[in-house]
Amino acid sequence: MKSLKAGALLAIAATVLSLGGCAQPSSRPHSVTAPQASTQTTEPQVGGLLLEKRLPAEAATCDPVNMTLTVRNAGDRALHDVEIREDLTPGLESADGKGSLILPMGTLEPGESKEIRVALKAGRAGKCDTVAKASSREGATAQAKASVMVRQALLLLSSTAPAERYVGRPADFSFRITNSGDAPAKNTTIEALIPAGAIVESATGGGGASGGGLVWRLGTLGIGESREVWATVISASAGQATLIATASAGCSAPATSSSSIAFRGVAAVLFEVADTHDPVEVGANEVYEILVTNQGTAPLTNIKLVSKLEDAQQFVAGTGDTAVSVSGNMIGYGAVASIAPKAKVSWKITVKAVKAGDVRFNTILNSDQTERPVEKAESTRQY
Repeated sequence: MKSLKAGALLAIAATVLSLGGCAQPSSRPHSVTAPQASTQTTEPQVGGLLLEKRLPAEAATCDPVNMTLTVRNAGDRALHDVEIREDLTPGLESADGKGSLILPMGTLEPGESKEIRVALKAGRAGKCDTVAKASSREGATAQAKASVMVRQALLLLSSTAPAERYVGRPADFSFRITNSGDAPAKNTTIEALIPAGAIVESATGGGGASGGGLVWRLGTLGIGESREVWATVISASAGQATLIATASAGCSAPATSSSSIAFRGVAAVLFEVADTHDPVEVGANEVYEILVTNQGTAPLTNIKLVSKLEDAQQFVAGTGDTAVSVSGNMIGYGAVASIAPKAKVSWKITVKAVKAGDVRFNTILNSDQTERPVEKAESTRQY
């Protein structure tokens, strides 16, 4: 590097590596006062060389940490090949990824000063103590120390949901985010992945749909600040549903939380019995149609039916989804193991009208889900 003229500035860019050298701060949130520059100047150690070092008192991770180094020849003779060496504290690094800097400053005439500015970045939170040393070909030396407190946002995310809900009923998921760090969390977002088969009915706090989930854009979360948002979800099918949420902010590690809910279905029976000819003449046949529908959201199981004929009717034939049998005036139907949600089973029973009158075709249904028998009596006028 060529010598710098008096008063000249040199800017050096630097990048961050997250190493582990800055002393770690307390994890408890605390207030941050207006930062004051951290500056130290040493008296000449040898040969009249002075070194001043300036750092901001505070910085946030990922923000530039601007370091200024000034060397001055306080002696009465020129100093040649002046250079500054800086062994960076782990957690601070130069642009080329090195942990040390060698900064040639050239020749310093008596009374001359030169300043160089170096842009660093912090890779982790904590107090970083740094030491710079200056020297010349003549053996003049000086050193200066300065510290910077690096602060960082720290996100904590929790979520809650009810243990269970019935299919088709709304379930509320809540998410609480807290910045427990010692720096504001900028551009804070919460992203929630909605489970398959579920739909979002509503969301608080400005949550909006994004792909297969929801996104809340919360802006800046202050030190110690918490916010809570909600999403109301409905599932069209039974089963376990897990909603996974991730919170993120600039220069802060993401936080993840999940909550699960069991969506349970309910079987619901629609039981129908209807005659196809009414009134019917004595000696003619009547056909009864029996239909069982599961209107619910869970399987209907172990369905059993039986019909009873009055003396005014005589069994002729029966067909349907299970076998039909007759014993005296009782008609039996083969049991149905299960009826899926929205599915149905049916039978047709043909009887002969043998007497005139107001006749009842009585049918009884039982299942695992019906706590007591379901009875249907279809009225038929025979003449």
